[in-house]
Amino acid sequence: MLELKSLARNTKLPSLAGMLEFVSLAETLEFVSLAGMLELVSLAGMLELVSLAGMLEFVSLAGMLEFVSLAGMLEFVSLAGMLEFVSLAGMLEFVSLAGMLEFVSLAGMLEFVSLAGMLEFVSLAGMLEFVSLAGMLEFVSLAEMLEFVSLAGMLELVLLAGMLEFVSLAGMLEFVSLAETLEFVSLAGMLELVLLAGMLELVLLAGMLELVSLVGMLELVLLAGMLELVSLAGMLELVSLAGMLEFVLLAGMLEFVSLAGMLEFVSLAGMLEFVSLAGMLEFVSLAGMLEFVSLAELFEFVSLAELFVVEFVSFLETVSFLRKVNATAEPIPKRAKQNRATYKLLRSFLLNAGSIILVGTFVHLQKNVFGVRK
Repeated sequence: MLELKSLARNTKLPSLAGMLEFVSLAETLEFVSLAGMLELVSLAGMLELVSLAGMLEFVSLAGMLEFVSLAGMLEFVSLAGMLEFVSLAGMLEFVSLAGMLEFVSLAGMLEFVSLAGMLEFVSLAGMLEFVSLAGMLEFVSLAEMLEFVSLAGMLELVLLAGMLEFVSLAGMLEFVSLAETLEFVSLAGMLELVLLAGMLELVLLAGMLELVSLVGMLELVLLAGMLELVSLAGMLELVSLAGMLEFVLLAGMLEFVSLAGMLEFVSLAGMLEFVSLAGMLEFVSLAGMLEFVSLAELFEFVSLAELFVVEFVSFLETVSFLRKVNATAEPIPKRAKQNRATYKLLRSFLLNAGSIILVGTFVHLQKNVFGVRK
């Protein structure tokens, strides 16, 4: 069952029924295979590769990274010299009683107990504790610095001195907090949130929604390349819906909206407004004083502050004049005056009616059709 061969202290090959193999070449190359399930390669303590049935792979360079995998089997590899699942130089002791009891001690530092795979406990000089109840509950504590909890692979929590927290719910929810500085949340790869001291926020919903906030200065929202919103300290906002709708607000002074190049709206502190519908309709308002509408360059209307009042007064004057003409006893051969009065009346009526219709139509288009707000 167990074979050990040594060639000039460079090569060691323990074999447990073809299940466990270990090769060491001048303490430079280490290879461990457990029924082809677990492979560990270390080159001068710099590179480590762990593979569980070709499913998991981990590489650590210069002892900077650590990998823990709990998939019915316990695999823990650390280059910090504190805990190693596989050890050398007579440091590893392994006892199995009908597969019921397993005990591992690493120089009296590491203890591992398994009762029919139901209960597992690991203690590293009172620093590291690991408990697993039928693979349902797993807990790791490193001097109250590191805590790891897994409930049937559904819930994982890692706490490093209150600095680092990681939560995974069946691979659906992931949360990382570094002293409340860095937070990362992933919901089945759909939702990701990164917060760096309240400075940077990034939200990704299946590549559909992205939000970036730098101290409330910069915000970017992208909905599948359809919707984009940028805000620089509430000064600049840009919204694009598939290149159809664009909106820019500079401190509430400048607003610009474009709907597929059909509708454009610009407002400078409510002083200047410009709307173009496919080059057919244009509207400009300067503090509500000047309004200009052009429909395919066929009709133009200008109102300077009190145009409607002036035209209405003119209309009343025309009506009053006609009444006077009809009331006079003078003969009505003065057809020129009648024609002039009729023309003025008709012109006033047409101007007022036309302007009201155009403005009403424009306002209706703005609010109901294009959803544009001044």
